[in-house]
Amino acid sequence: MRPRLLVAEDDPALQSLFVRIFQFAGFEVDRAGDGDEALVYLEYSLPDVVILDINLPGISGLGIIEYLRQHAYLSQVRVIVVSGDANAARSQVLEEYADLVLIKPVDANHLVTLARRLVSQTLAKTA
Repeated sequence: MRPRLLVAEDDPALQSLFVRIFQFAGFEVDRAGDGDEALVYLEYSLPDVVILDINLPGISGLGIIEYLRQHAYLSQVRVIVVSGDANAARSQVLEEYADLVLIKPVDANHLVTLARRLVSQTLAKTA
């Protein structure tokens, strides 16, 4: 089974780049252009990994992380924060609840490698 991934990114060009890179890497990829779309997706779907921008329109990336951590059925979802805001990326909440925090620009191939590693770690824990 292919790993499922949600790209929650409001920059259309960056979102499309992430989607293409992860699809090429064998992930099943969905996308959300703002926090509200991401939240609706998470209410009905269970991704393995979320690539999350913190400064999303609507519900912020922090709001999405809080939602993930408050719902037991989403507890295994891994979160990679990719933010252009270095100050926001250093917040204690992110350090505590996100699996990884990266500052834009990020190398797309490195991002895929990190996502694969998180999926492998989750599979190893549940096996």
